[in-house]
Amino acid sequence: MYSILNNSPSAGYIQWSNVNIQFNGVSYAIANGYTNYTYVYWLASSPTQFIVSDTFPALTSADVLVFLNKSGIAMVVPTATILDGGLIVPGSIYAAAIAANTITGNEIAAGAISASELAANSVIAGKVAANAITAGTIAANAIGAEAIAAGAVTADK
Repeated sequence: MYSILNNSPSAGYIQWSNVNIQFNGVSYAIANGYTNYTYVYWLASSPTQFIVSDTFPALTSADVLVFLNKSGIAMVVPTATILDGGLIVPGSIYAAAIAANTITGNEIAAGAISASELAANSVIAGKVAANAITAGTIAANAIGAEAIAAGAVTADK
């Protein structure tokens, strides 16, 4: 039976021992070890050791992510019942997989979206709430004369 220790040998580390990986009918004894890296994974091409990294690994169908180190607390990935955000493959969640109205202003950090993240013409007048744009929400000198259409500003506007 394998063992995994949290915050061992010191804070922020996870330590494993007596781990065996079964693959294609062969059992591989993994070298005992410890790490403070985030991802601990097994590659079929290096079957007797774990590989560690702070970046999400590019794995093949023959490889497996084994542990996720969350500040010294190990999550055993193959048996996890809750999907930690650190396990989501970058670029793997598409808009079609997100239910309507599940991401609201409460889930978006202040200042997280700037003009560079918006597609051209994606924000139109019909999508802006009444009184959402006021003098207090416009940065000084953000609107220059070249951005104002001729005749757009009159005494009654």
